[in-house]
Amino acid sequence: MVPPSSQLTANMQNDHHWLQMRNMRRMEERVRVRLRRRIVPDRSNPFEDLAEEEFLLRFRLSKECVLNLLENITEQLPIAADARGCLIPQHLQVLIPLRCMATGGHQLTISDCYGVSQTSVSKCLRTVTPTIAQMARDYVKMPTGLDVIRVMEGFRDIADTDSDEANADDDGADPEIEIANNNGAQQAERGRYIRAYF
Repeated sequence: MVPPSSQLTANMQNDHHWLQMRNMRRMEERVRVRLRRRIVPDRSNPFEDLAEEEFLLRFRLSKECVLNLLENITEQLPIAADARGCLIPQHLQVLIPLRCMATGGHQLTISDCYGVSQTSVSKCLRTVTPTIAQMARDYVKMPTGLDVIRVMEGFRDIADTDSDEANADDDGADPEIEIANNNGAQQAERGRYIRAYF
């Protein structure tokens, strides 16, 4: 026996209402379970934001030198594999390792400065550092011949200036006692190094 049309309509409305309720519950569960969406920070460009002196203080290289370096190692840097773009721009892939090397900062601290993860800082270091090391022969010139003596004297002058200032604070300390103390400190350091504890 076929139910009357009014009963069919009521059943269909109940089914439709039940489906709507079920879909709303599912949506509420999804909203509750949904993880917080990661917001990609707006990364500034240090080439534009910093004056030449500030840039030099932070990276120990001039803007011109860093741009030259960037041109030379662009091929070794990772690029985007799809239309979404690379997460870290190439100029930051170079500046992040330079900041690590210039300041000796920890990777986590550097990652906080640039709004990237510690893993990204590590990847940038792993990519850029060997490339810079390979290029060092072209850019770093070690002194030769008479230049070696001149450079050594320059360092000696710096050391003598520092030691004169330190000795001015001592007010007549006995040099023999200082030598004996220094030898004792060196022996203690040597012993600590051998035993591997303080």
